[in-house]
Amino acid sequence: MIYSLFIGLFIAGLTCASMSSLSSGLTALASITTYDYVSKLFPNLSDTKLSRISKINTLLLGMVSYCFVFVIQNMGSILPATSSFLGIMLGPTLGIFTLGMMVPFANAKGSLGGMIGTFVIMITYVILNNVFSSDLPDQKLPLSVTGCPDRTNVSLNDFHSNFLESSKSQAEWKNNDDSSLIQFLSISYMWYSAMGCVLAVILGLLLSLLFKFLGDEAPRVPSKCLSPPVLNLLLRYFPTQMEIWIDLTDTVQRKSSSKSDS
Repeated sequence: MIYSLFIGLFIAGLTCASMSSLSSGLTALASITTYDYVSKLFPNLSDTKLSRISKINTLLLGMVSYCFVFVIQNMGSILPATSSFLGIMLGPTLGIFTLGMMVPFANAKGSLGGMIGTFVIMITYVILNNVFSSDLPDQKLPLSVTGCPDRTNVSLNDFHSNFLESSKSQAEWKNNDDSSLIQFLSISYMWYSAMGCVLAVILGLLLSLLFKFLGDEAPRVPSKCLSPPVLNLLLRYFPTQMEIWIDLTDTVQRKSSSKSDS
């Protein structure tokens, strides 16, 4: 009786925690969608109508989230599926924030193009990874000591050499003569977020330079939008060029106010 009670409390706690996180995420996403897109496209809508639209968005996003359950169940283990999804979504987002904080000549068009391009590349990579999953090597390092001698009856050097021989026999996938595509798709899912971040930065930089070369004159970046350590380094080594790219009004005002306070 007590055992069943604790099991019920444990399941109820997990359900409450997951539902609270899911509901807050869906509500925030629906509010952002309504405020950033619907209210901008239809500025004459009343607050009552916007509230109803936000509730409808919450329902639609919840249905989309539920549909993802049927997608994830075909992707194998939950950890690779979650890491793949985070790599697709959070990696490019981190890359765009990094690009905006550290590169003063990055513009909106180049950053947006880099993020969308990274989304497409990462989604394509994950799809190809699942399509060729049967051809990918089973890249598992040995976690078993089966076949190793008793530690108490052999020396440390003998034990270590025997364990290495056992490890080599269980990691034969390293010696496979796989094609370049299979080797490229064999990158661990733990690297997906880093791949998305680096790709977003590189594509954002290249597209920003392309748009600037084509004559897109973006406004100067306010100095408060850049990372202070990066801003100080750029002003020290490239002062003339930074005056063209960066609006230093806030920096000058802060320095003057600090001098007056002192």
